[in-house]
Amino acid sequence: MSISIFTGLIMFAKYWDCDPLVSGRISQPDELLPYYILDVARTVPGLPGLFIAGIFSAALRYSKCPKDDHSYLKSSTLSAVINCLCASIYEDFISRYVFKGTSERTVSNYLKVLAIIIGSITTILVYVVPYLGNLLPLAVSIGSVAGGTLLGLYTSAVLIPAINAKGALYGGIASIIFATWIIFCAQYYRSVKVITYPTLPVGINGCQNFTLANITTGQNPHLQ
Repeated sequence: MSISIFTGLIMFAKYWDCDPLVSGRISQPDELLPYYILDVARTVPGLPGLFIAGIFSAALRYSKCPKDDHSYLKSSTLSAVINCLCASIYEDFISRYVFKGTSERTVSNYLKVLAIIIGSITTILVYVVPYLGNLLPLAVSIGSVAGGTLLGLYTSAVLIPAINAKGALYGGIASIIFATWIIFCAQYYRSVKVITYPTLPVGINGCQNFTLANITTGQNPHLQ
């Protein structure tokens, strides 16, 4: 979080008088950091490519699902998350309905089918992302649904020893519903501009080789 804050301050110090978003050089706030790297490091051979490689490495780092010991679950972060989710669904919901003598090959086929279904849903949701605005607030909001519920369950277990499994279950469900309702309403009011967050003052007075035509056409002056 501290690195993100310092990165934002550095970008503001550079673009406060020539905001790429206002000038039309980028179309989304999420594009500001890649634009900054390409703008600053375009004269350093290999550095922009190293930055892109770092982004891909973050998504393709080695990982393993702790739910299962099968080696085929070792893969990239994205596929590991999908495989972990499949293993969790199978272990918690499907395995109780499967015969104990089921072969590992059959179990593997079940997991592969689940992976295809979850992967397809994930791929379809990619087309929804452009309509959700900034990704970071959305990701934090979605994570807070599960995080808040887990915090409530752990706190209840520590401070309320008399709580039983049924009470914890109903409380967790109520927490998820309530948190989801809050997040949905917040996202809706952000989309209709009822909730807005003021930004630091920026302008385009310091832009070089820049005209009003760039704002309407979205052309990049560096490419002209």
